[in-house]
Amino acid sequence: EVHYERNRVNPKLTFRYGLKTPKNQLEMVAKCVADGRNSFVFMNEEVSRELFLRRGKMEDDLQYMGLFGCYEPAILGREVIASMANVINLGKPIELALNDGRSFDGQDIGVRCSVPKNYAAFEREYIRQLGSVIDRVLARSRTMESDWYDLHPAPLFSGTFPLCIERARDVHDGGLDYEQSGCVCLGLGTAVDSLAAVRYLVDEKKLVTMTELRDILKADWKDHEVLRRRARREAPKWGNNDDRVDVLAKRVFSFAAARVNATPNGHGGTYQSGFWSIGMDIDWGRDMGATPEGRRAGEKLSRNNVATAGCGKDGPTALILSNVKLDLAEACDGHITDVVLPASLARGTNAVRNIVGFLEAFSRLKGQCLHINCFDSRTLRDAQAHPEKYPMLQVR
Repeated sequence: EVHYERNRVNPKLTFRYGLKTPKNQLEMVAKCVADGRNSFVFMNEEVSRELFLRRGKMEDDLQYMGLFGCYEPAILGREVIASMANVINLGKPIELALNDGRSFDGQDIGVRCSVPKNYAAFEREYIRQLGSVIDRVLARSRTMESDWYDLHPAPLFSGTFPLCIERARDVHDGGLDYEQSGCVCLGLGTAVDSLAAVRYLVDEKKLVTMTELRDILKADWKDHEVLRRRARREAPKWGNNDDRVDVLAKRVFSFAAARVNATPNGHGGTYQSGFWSIGMDIDWGRDMGATPEGRRAGEKLSRNNVATAGCGKDGPTALILSNVKLDLAEACDGHITDVVLPASLARGTNAVRNIVGFLEAFSRLKGQCLHINCFDSRTLRDAQAHPEKYPMLQVR
């Protein structure tokens, strides 16, 4: 109620809810969203409880669960997650699988391989390269973490935790109950769409060989604009509730999550996988070559867990249905779905009821965390032209 009355961009709020959340609470937060006061991340308790229990958290501690940082689940007061200790670009192994373990600009990143002959061989090689990248990144991180306390003690920060005070231990040296480290896995949509595009271009339509596709990508689609457009427009895209590509997302997600979550970190715990990007899709995209789904070299990757820009054609329901096919309790460093609802949904007499229904469905379907934006293109264009008229407008 205070957030609605004050209508401020900050602070960012976490709304923890589930199937037992009172209807009047859901209606209040839905009214905030409908009226443009959308500074919320919705955290679904139905998945979060399972997530924490799988990671060995105590049942009694679940009352303290919340989000740390942006979308990273944590037992507040009992752990500090180094949530961005590592970043894995899920799209990069596409280059490595096509180019003998090297990036298109010549960096020796992966393991040696020959050019795959068909799609099945390409997917196997992609997974092998992804595993190699994950192992290499986490091994380097583990070495640094083992010396973290000696290099970066945090007495002032530790003094804000009752457990650290009781134990007379630093937050990074056994002062808290849980010792996890995060590993961000970004670019899921780019990776999965690229796999689907290789299958479409090479196996199904036989428009190019694998070697020809590699050379075309290394040249950033030069002189092959028609082929690029076909890859962009005709190959199936993730985020549209299309099993042809959603099954690929499930395989990539499950492999990456299992590999990360089973790896010990450098201070007595394990790593945990998160699937989001915030704005890193821009930075990491700059350092990546062209990809088979039609993306040019240097362009941004897919953001968080939405469809690749311009490829989400079937709306928010289809996006949610693609995401919940993943076992999101394995995304223990967070998984966020960004949804744009039509502005007309917030203008009608049933706006609050519609948003409440959407939230309840998300919880039942076992989504993890959710952003909801509700506006129209006219408002956004006017805000670009006259920002002084929209001091509290935000897009999350």
